[in-house]
Amino acid sequence: MRYKYSTKMHLSFKSALKRHIKIIYHSIFDIFENSIKTITQPVFIVGCGNSGTTLTATILSRHPDAFSIGFESNFFFPTLGLNYSKNIAIFIDTLSRQYKKSFFMEKTPKHALCIGRIFKILPHAKIIYVIRDGRDAVASLKKRYDNIEVATDRWVTDNASAIKWKFDDRVKLIRYEDLVTNPHQTVTLICEHLNITFDPNMLTSSETPYKNTAKGNMIMRSAQVSAPIYNNTGKWKSDLTPEELSYFMAKASHIMQKLDYTT
Repeated sequence: MRYKYSTKMHLSFKSALKRHIKIIYHSIFDIFENSIKTITQPVFIVGCGNSGTTLTATILSRHPDAFSIGFESNFFFPTLGLNYSKNIAIFIDTLSRQYKKSFFMEKTPKHALCIGRIFKILPHAKIIYVIRDGRDAVASLKKRYDNIEVATDRWVTDNASAIKWKFDDRVKLIRYEDLVTNPHQTVTLICEHLNITFDPNMLTSSETPYKNTAKGNMIMRSAQVSAPIYNNTGKWKSDLTPEELSYFMAKASHIMQKLDYTT
């Protein structure tokens, strides 16, 4: 059964049904949740998987004023309820202040589907939304899923939200292609969005907040983002068959165009 909040995109009927019931239950009480104002700035890195969210989060975590959550917390997922999300945000804000940081940063790619929930509780939050040419992203996702349809479904689902929020001043869309070809300028733009000063260590350090918490697919990601930034764009030309490319474009060309990717 299709379930968009899972990185697998599909769950067994029983598992998906349980999660949908939780969402319906929490939605009744979520209506009455009020926003809070944290002392430190909340920053969320979101986007489709395999689009550069881990790299972006790693770079930002190296800023001296950053308190980084070294794992994907999922704490704004609708299965948990906004009261839970609020309490976790308060807890992270407390830790951030204890470490004398000016902002806390969390990276859960699937929070791309939860931006409205984030803003309901933290209307002052800042979002860094990482986008990537869907052909390259899907070519990478295909290796994880071994299924072009699931890979395409995820890219379409997770990037439709980028179109919805791209004009909100609190949301900054960052292209993966810009990050790997012109990292200094791109990271400077991120810093300007967050009202922080660019620090050269963000691009020269090999530190990553995920090295001690990585598991599953994140083990490989943690190793990749510790290495120097390299340009691996355009791999779809060799990694996608003509049939796979045709399938992807039939499903996703409208989103590619709205995100200003030439097709």
